[in-house]
Amino acid sequence: MLTLETLIRSVSSKLVTSMVRLILVIPLLMSLASCAGEEAGGIDPNSGIAHADGGDEDPIVTMSSTGTGVTAQVTWEPPPGFVAAGYEFYYGKQSSDEVASDEIVSDEPVSCTRGEKETVDAPQATITGLEPNAQYFFVIRAFNEDQSETMCSNEITAETTPAQS
Repeated sequence: MLTLETLIRSVSSKLVTSMVRLILVIPLLMSLASCAGEEAGGIDPNSGIAHADGGDEDPIVTMSSTGTGVTAQVTWEPPPGFVAAGYEFYYGKQSSDEVASDEIVSDEPVSCTRGEKETVDAPQATITGLEPNAQYFFVIRAFNEDQSETMCSNEITAETTPAQS
């Protein structure tokens, strides 16, 4: 007959053995889960879902004034780990009563749906005819040949230079 003591010893020894096996298997499973690449079962950076930040640095915006308005030259680093075929570049005048994207508390990425949109092949864009002494926003999103897109970059705001006389 099975005593309570024998039953407890049997269950606890099986439990310890199971725990040891689990502890040994978890690191192996974790390394396989983080694996990426062709046929590896990991996340392919060129799949339909892409997450890439805008690089290590914010875009650089330089302004120059002419008699007809202000020109903005915007350059940025391509997102690491994402082979971009092109970029959607959004910009527009930001009114003083509009809330800047960095003031919005949300888990959602910055929307790339407002303002003017240009599609460019290289990580740079030139915008002409901007209004002098005005606040503008700039947002960038990369896409690959399969039309998968990254999340929108952080919104950058810049004030245009005064008009040239």
